[in-house]
Amino acid sequence: GMGGYGAGMYGPNGVGPGGPMGGQPAPPSGWVAMLQTFHSVMDVFNRITFLVDENVHAVNFLVSALLMLLERAGSLYAELARFVFRMLGINVPPNLQVPPPPGPGGPPGARGP
Repeated sequence: GMGGYGAGMYGPNGVGPGGPMGGQPAPPSGWVAMLQTFHSVMDVFNRITFLVDENVHAVNFLVSALLMLLERAGSLYAELARFVFRMLGINVPPNLQVPPPPGPGGPPGARGP
């Protein structure tokens, strides 16, 4: 025998992880295999939805930045056109004038007496 010098590699009775016959461990039962498959499928869907969510946030950020840029460019263009017309002495009809932006008190005409 071993003379009592330790328990050997597989434990005190020499049985390994694959059972007393050795070889491969038993395959998982039906429920375990089904749950492992379900877990793998849900993991793939989790990764896909995470990527879609991140891309939605990135596109939303890009579109709002572009809209802000266009809005600023339009207001700057209106200011530049008003300045150039004033320098050239061209009178702009009142129906084409741009109303001034609302101040801290809200839109014009909304103040009380």
